[in-house]
Amino acid sequence: MATADRIQQLIGAFNTDGYDVDPDAGVQVYQDNIGMVAVHRTATIGTTGQRKKAFYLEGPPRTMGRLMGLLAEPEVSRMCEEFGETVLFDFVGLDLPPQIGQAVGEVLDEITSLMSLSIPKDLPKDIKAELRGLAEGCRAANPGTKVSKQSLGVLNYGFDGLLAFLYTGIHPTGKLLPELIQPQNLRIPFMCNAFSVAGPLVDGGGHFMGRDFMFPTADVFQDTACHIIRRPSRGQPTVSVAAPGMVGSITALNSSGLGGGVDMAPSGACDPSRPGINSLLLLRYSIENAATCDEAVNVMEGAQRGVSWAYILADGSTDKACVVEAIRSGAEPKFLSYPPQDMLPLLPDQAFLDAHPTVEFCNGLMVRWSDTSIPPDYASYNQGLFNKMGKTYDPGSFGPDGYIDGTWTDSNCPEAYYFAPQRESLDQLVLLSNHFLIPEMRLTAMMPWTNEVAKASWDDIQWRYDELCHRLLTTIRAGLVTRDKARRVIDFLSPSGDFPSYYNKDGKPLDQVQVHGATSLLDLKERSIESHFGYCGDEWVRITLPNYLVP
Repeated sequence: MATADRIQQLIGAFNTDGYDVDPDAGVQVYQDNIGMVAVHRTATIGTTGQRKKAFYLEGPPRTMGRLMGLLAEPEVSRMCEEFGETVLFDFVGLDLPPQIGQAVGEVLDEITSLMSLSIPKDLPKDIKAELRGLAEGCRAANPGTKVSKQSLGVLNYGFDGLLAFLYTGIHPTGKLLPELIQPQNLRIPFMCNAFSVAGPLVDGGGHFMGRDFMFPTADVFQDTACHIIRRPSRGQPTVSVAAPGMVGSITALNSSGLGGGVDMAPSGACDPSRPGINSLLLLRYSIENAATCDEAVNVMEGAQRGVSWAYILADGSTDKACVVEAIRSGAEPKFLSYPPQDMLPLLPDQAFLDAHPTVEFCNGLMVRWSDTSIPPDYASYNQGLFNKMGKTYDPGSFGPDGYIDGTWTDSNCPEAYYFAPQRESLDQLVLLSNHFLIPEMRLTAMMPWTNEVAKASWDDIQWRYDELCHRLLTTIRAGLVTRDKARRVIDFLSPSGDFPSYYNKDGKPLDQVQVHGATSLLDLKERSIESHFGYCGDEWVRITLPNYLVP
């Protein structure tokens, strides 16, 4: 089909999803490959009056990057300058005394520089080519652009480089940290949730994946968040939730009906000297190079990873779903080397671990499928751990519909020192927040530094998991899960819902309250994605991926 005809069909696809395309200013063609920016007809960003955007890119990786740079240099520039330089420090920003704040800042700057040299060595060549093309496109659109290889690196993999340090307190070079820097000086917000529900539990035998990825916006992401459709010259066509300049995906869906997301998961099993490829970049790479959950797991297993994360994968073609609990790749870790010595008498010993394996350990990955059952024997250790930490142990709170913390303001979790319950007992249901459920992996979160860095979040992490499970089970008991019901479940923390002060403590109008990231619902049978980003009062926007796969 002629390029002009393909452009018209793509404009028609955007039109069906509620977007308009300016055929002059909104279309770029480079070496017969099309790039396109569309603006939504009705969905605006808060009170700005600016309409939400979506992008279409095709071709080899370098070409797709170049097309994005040509179409969105101002947004890429904002993400690199304002977001990339600010958000890394927002993740660890406490009100510190000047002397400590300066010491922390100097170490973070040093680590950012080191990872800019080490991480690219482990990135797939397609990722590096797209980043190179993105810088070239920005320079072609604006010769004075401040977008550079370094700023794109900080934006796309800087956070992983810092997390490997923040989770462990180990400098990438192994040198000692300044005595002023202690784990209590560092803060990392954990705010993500996800689920997959499929088959007989869903209206029409469908498959939904719900996903919210929440993080500081640096007062930028809420204006730049968008859907990005990519049709690579090789690999799966995808649609990602991201922002211009971000090559990775917060949430991703491909044309085979495979969806995925990634949640932060604190663990001491990281490699600060070699952070590798993780999180948003690994999610995008896996979804683009796999057609099923099993294939995506294989891609992740083969990657050089150095930071702990939890990935949800859900496959609309087979209705399989799983959570990949990931730590550093390499040799099998000694799980009991992470908890403090005074906790070891209260934890299972190596003989117990050997006799009660949960799932296979493969190059730093353990996969919790929707039909995986964690051995119940681990739960017998919880009473002693709760008592040790001075918390109230109630065996009833560990049931399928229980709560360890009754509300999001309670604090009955013994920090990281317990085996979190697996509440999703239905074979067609899987969910997660920000903690490992597989007991062996949970032990890696019991490293004292790791526990202290995440100390303020352990209760919230558990409560969100419990509340999400409760809402899913309540919905399932009431009948088949529909699209609207599934969307309400994943949006359970919206200020317009049952917990208005969770993200809106000051009671502001919803069009002034930023969405701290993005909330999405994927229909894995229809291959569509609905997302909510910008401000809480904004409309959700939708992309139906098959419509963009024109010949």
